[in-house]
Amino acid sequence: MRNVLNTLLIAVALPLVAQEERPATTDLPPPTEVRHASMSFSTGIHPTFAVTFEGTEERDVERYWKDNLKDISADVSTKKELLASGALLPNISSDTVRVLMKADRPSKKSPHLMVHVAFLTVNGWVGPDSDPSEVEACRQYVYDRSVAFKREVMNAQWQEAEKVLNNLQREYD
Repeated sequence: MRNVLNTLLIAVALPLVAQEERPATTDLPPPTEVRHASMSFSTGIHPTFAVTFEGTEERDVERYWKDNLKDISADVSTKKELLASGALLPNISSDTVRVLMKADRPSKKSPHLMVHVAFLTVNGWVGPDSDPSEVEACRQYVYDRSVAFKREVMNAQWQEAEKVLNNLQREYD
């Protein structure tokens, strides 16, 4: 029984540990990829930085982004999509930025969730044709938040697996 418990822990832990750390010599794409896309928001169709998550709920992603943007924005609204006005993101712009975020699932049964983040600076909507340093700063911001969100989800899964393992060990003893 103890071997079964150890195998269960390894089966849960190994993918979690290896998720974000891959050797630079592999030809595999990075685990978190930020791509250019476009999304229809209540204010129109805007260029976005998109990240795909698997096995995640919209409300969890929206809550995470809302909590992060609340600390750096003058106002955060969640009427139709997440809208942060007056966000202070010095790496992106020396002025305040408007950030829109929307989570989109291709179909109700799909495990994939596409998160779109759009940035409006004094120069307009940041997209592929914008200033390269501005584009890279936006891409890095979305990447950093996405990796942090994935870590938060993995930590919650890890804690849940530890609870299950502890319960199984108590039953075994």
